[in-house]
This record gives sequence, structure tokens and C-alpha cells, in this order.
Amino acid sequence: VRAGVPNWLLTLTERAPALVLPILVTELLSPTTNAFWYAVWMMGWVVLIVPISIGQTLFAEATQRPDAISPAVRRAVRSSLVLGLIAAGGLAIVAEVALGLLGPAYADAGATPLRVLVASVIPVSVIQVYYAVCRARSALGEAVATGAAAGITALAVTLVGGVVAGLVGMAVGWLAVQALAGIWAALRIRSLMADGSG
Repeated sequence: VRAGVPNWLLTLTERAPALVLPILVTELLSPTTNAFWYAVWMMGWVVLIVPISIGQTLFAEATQRPDAISPAVRRAVRSSLVLGLIAAGGLAIVAEVALGLLGPAYADAGATPLRVLVASVIPVSVIQVYYAVCRARSALGEAVATGAAAGITALAVTLVGGVVAGLVGMAVGWLAVQALAGIWAALRIRSLMADGSG
């Protein structure tokens, strides 16, 4: 219970915004806006699975070899950025074609927001490494607080962006909050690594 509940809370705080956002878009903006947004969101999420998966792998590796966490962190950041940027670049190139499979209106409305959204793979790579380090260093309270603050802020800013500037505003809002959270995560990784023995 001591290990499982805080880890579950961290997973909940980092994943809940992605699940709640489409509901809020439907209620606060419109079902049509959400139809376009959801297609963009799910395609973008395919790219974001890369840093999420690498973060989980880092957590497993760090718990098995806590004395060698520094090279594992560097490797995770490098792998996440390289693979994530390849995936993001590929999706950005084929954005119209991919969204066009759902219909021309999806391509027209969603190609630019999708290109903006996939850029968040850069800060999300750092954030996921931060979460893995927090899990390995038993700093789950900090990680849960960070995840909750970033998630609530991302929801609010993304929705305001949607009201002000449509789908592009939503994507920019999401990216901006992830960038700020990524900067915080990078600073905290350095501190957590300095406090540990890895």
C-alpha cells in the first residue's frame, strides 16, 4: 500500500488530463470542435507514448540498479528525444494525409494543431524521466504535486486557448504548459540526482 498508492496517484495525475480534456472540450466548446480535437489528440498521443514508455523502462532499470541511475537517465533522455522526434517529425510531415483518412474537414481543421501538439514530445521526454527518477528516489509526494499542478494548469490553459484561438490555441496552450513543466522537471532531475548516490 505504501508503494502502490503513491505510484498509482502519480500515474493518475499524469494521465487524467488526457482523458478529461476531450470531455471538457465537448462541454465548454462544442461537440464539433471535440471531434476534430480528439482526432488530433489521439494521433499526437501515439507520439507521446514514446517518452511515457521510456520513462517506465527507466523506472524499472533504476529500481534494479539504483547505483547506476545517472547513465540510465542520460540514456533515457537521449532515447526518448531521438525516437520521439523521429515519430513527431514523421507525423508532422503526414499530418494532412493521416487526418484526411477521417475526412477532408479533419485535415483542414487539425493538421496545424497536430504539428504544434507533437512538439510537446520534447518537454514530455524530460517530464517522464523526472517522474521515473522521483519513483526511484521515493520522491512521490513531489511528483504527485507536480503532476497535479501541471495537469490542472494544462487543462485550464488549453481550454482558454481553445476559446481564444480554436484548435491551434488549444495545441499551443498544451505545449506551453508542457514546456514550463519540462523546465521544472529538468531542474528537479539535477537536484534529485545530486541528492542520491547514482
